[in-house]
Amino acid sequence: MAEPAPDATSKRSLLFVIIIAVVIVLVIVAPLAYRAWQSRQLLTENRYNGFDFVEQQFGNLTLWTTVIQARDQAYTIPFYFHPSETESVVMQPNITQRLRRNDLQPEVLYISFHPDAGSEAVIAGVEISRITGFRYNLLNIETHSALHEPVGSAETVIITCEDATASTGVIFFEEGDHSLVTEDAQNPYCIRLQYKDPGDAKRVADRFIYGILRIMPG
Repeated sequence: MAEPAPDATSKRSLLFVIIIAVVIVLVIVAPLAYRAWQSRQLLTENRYNGFDFVEQQFGNLTLWTTVIQARDQAYTIPFYFHPSETESVVMQPNITQRLRRNDLQPEVLYISFHPDAGSEAVIAGVEISRITGFRYNLLNIETHSALHEPVGSAETVIITCEDATASTGVIFFEEGDHSLVTEDAQNPYCIRLQYKDPGDAKRVADRFIYGILRIMPG
């Protein structure tokens, strides 16, 4: 039996190499490229007002994160809600400028809760304090928690809107009929954050923070 010509053998070897290369592309490279395309698509869909939001798992929590640049430092900040989920929260225009502008910032800020507010509202207040306080080197306002009224004989700091001044800012959490962020009608140094139920408190807080960071109007 005659042996195949050397040229024919070389062609078959080249064809075999091409087939293997195509298989490698289909099995390994193509899925990776598709996942990269999916990631880019997802990032585009989750982008809001020029900020890229990524949904991430932190233990049992699913949070949204975005990167904020401040003082030549990048901070990855988590949120409970994507900005689009907070759009229905009514927010008074320019209400955050008293915290954002250095010439208007109070020396100290109190975040005040009703004694029966529950953990959801308290968590919402903690999230705000991370932005207003020193956690991310953003506003760097000395921030403390307080209560609307005394609880038994316990020694607690009692702060209401009546205590707010140019040097002592107050964020007053309260449950009500609407989800909104507005100045107190009698005292412009007090900001009222009203939520419809305890689970809504973090959404209202996120909307307030988005205003502070100028991710949304605020």
